Amino acid sequence: DHVGRTFGLSAPERKSRSDRMLDLMGLADVGKRRISGFSRGMRQRLGLAQAMINQPQVLFLDEPASALDPSGRREVLELIEGLRQETTVFMSTHILADVERVCDTIGIIARGKLVAEAGRDELLSRYAVPAFEVEADQEAVSALPGWAERIRSETWVDSVTLNGSAARVVVNDLPRAKRDLVASVAATGLMPVRYEMVRPSLEDVFLRLVNGEG
Repeated sequence: DHVGRTFGLSAPERKSRSDRMLDLMGLADVGKRRISGFSRGMRQRLGLAQAMINQPQVLFLDEPASALDPSGRREVLELIEGLRQETTVFMSTHILADVERVCDTIGIIARGKLVAEAGRDELLSRYAVPAFEVEADQEAVSALPGWAERIRSETWVDSVTLNGSAARVVVNDLPRAKRDLVASVAATGLMPVRYEMVRPSLEDVFLRLVNGEG
């Protein structure tokens, strides 16, 4: 109601829009409670309700899910996702998983310049590189570093990174990698418990572009 007054809304408009926003943000049941008793997630939802009270055509959100626990982050992201029916939302954040989850169009800024802008799926397919992940059985995990070192010299391999019992292999020749990587794993005796071609992430794209490879 207070924010509605600052926008010059009439008393009936403030009442109607406040009730609708509280309901939209899942706060209708706590409308009579003091804000000082709200959790971080509830405060973020209240902030979204305040920002939407004047029915803006464009809404700018800066790190809207930062400092929230997993439950609060999920709630706020679901609300932001639902706002696409109400307004155009610009969201700025370094949490790339949040961007990948809720944004239709993504822009990446590096060194003060917009280096890429496209739909989420287009951006992933245009800039991401094919990669595979191989997870070795615990009994054979000691053979993983030696195997990784050998395949790094293959012309169809761009990079190999190890993370515990798993290896991530980025390739530059997908058909050959599909054929030769499996054969290489089998010949080494790694006894893989998982072998998959992984979907490129927005983080992969971001790092590639920011590091100048794009």
